Amino acid sequence: MIRCRYQRIDELGHDFFRLQCYFVTHYIYVLSDWGRHMVHRELFEEEFLFLLLNLGQACHVKTKFPVQVYRSQVTSMEDPELIGEFIQCLRIFGVSSVDSTIWPLIHDAMLFLLKLEQHCTGQAVWAKPNDTPYDRYHTAYCAAIGLMSYSFLPHPEAGQGRLSHPVPRAFQVRRAS
Repeated sequence: MIRCRYQRIDELGHDFFRLQCYFVTHYIYVLSDWGRHMVHRELFEEEFLFLLLNLGQACHVKTKFPVQVYRSQVTSMEDPELIGEFIQCLRIFGVSSVDSTIWPLIHDAMLFLLKLEQHCTGQAVWAKPNDTPYDRYHTAYCAAIGLMSYSFLPHPEAGQGRLSHPVPRAFQVRRAS
């Protein structure tokens, strides 16, 4: 079941498209308890596809993803914050090097982040020198989370070999003590 249709950059314009990207990534963050839990990609197929189809736009990466009709929109924006958040959200969806059709896109985006960092002094700086301290911090944080490794380990209450997912827990009614 598709809840809504996300729009392309040519439909929204740069600024509104960027806001839409942040909406999608932060929606995934909330559902995953800020990256603490893996999220089933089947339950959020539209968001998953949005991330996949638009990651290449952020860093001018040519994707080998099977759906060639869509031109990725986030990487060509050369935005290390969005690239890092898109990579992290795809990892939250469980994408790993085992996903041979998707992983090259993530790998290329990670290489883009590293090359951009080297271009910007090579001292873990992805921001412009005239950015505010908060903007420099946030840009570095987002780029760094895109480069992190993820391991979603089973929780003891999840049963043997099964991963715990936050969605059922998130919608439980809490009783007053």
